[in-house]
Amino acid sequence: MNLDFMKKIKISFLSILCMVFSESLEAQQENSKTTAPQSDLWLTYSGLEGPGKNKHVILIAAEQEYRSEQSMPMLAKVLSKHHGFDCTVLFSVNEKGEVDPTMPAPFKDKTKRHNIPGLDLLAKADCLIWISRFMHLPEEQMQHFYDYFDSGKPFIALRTANHGFWGGLKYKKGGKNVSLR
Repeated sequence: MNLDFMKKIKISFLSILCMVFSESLEAQQENSKTTAPQSDLWLTYSGLEGPGKNKHVILIAAEQEYRSEQSMPMLAKVLSKHHGFDCTVLFSVNEKGEVDPTMPAPFKDKTKRHNIPGLDLLAKADCLIWISRFMHLPEEQMQHFYDYFDSGKPFIALRTANHGFWGGLKYKKGGKNVSLR
């Protein structure tokens, strides 16, 4: 066989493969039964069969060192496909609403704040998995974390989440300040 013919076969095969995967993704998103609405600001993965069926996990990617904007969607896909959880991945975004792992944390300008759209979804979540580093969020976004912590639901904090937030000690438990940093 000639080399040009082989190249045409490869290109045709890759084109068909891309169409199949894109149609599969569109079908998965259209048939989504997740507890989170669709948005351009976060990702949703519908759970298949498994022990996590009808349970909603929120995953948050908000750090600048460990590529969580790549790993958290991968983890969400595994949890949904192999364990049945409905998963929503939230991201820290820049002023344009784009995921930007180069954003500084903390900001040199102490009046500037990070932004994680969709934190209101924590109110209906069954579990939270997050990785963050020195996030300086507006107080109304931090309140979603405080409410989740007070709910007693499980959360898993990965890697730099032990210093996940930057700012004052506004979270109180039993009348005492609790450091989230």
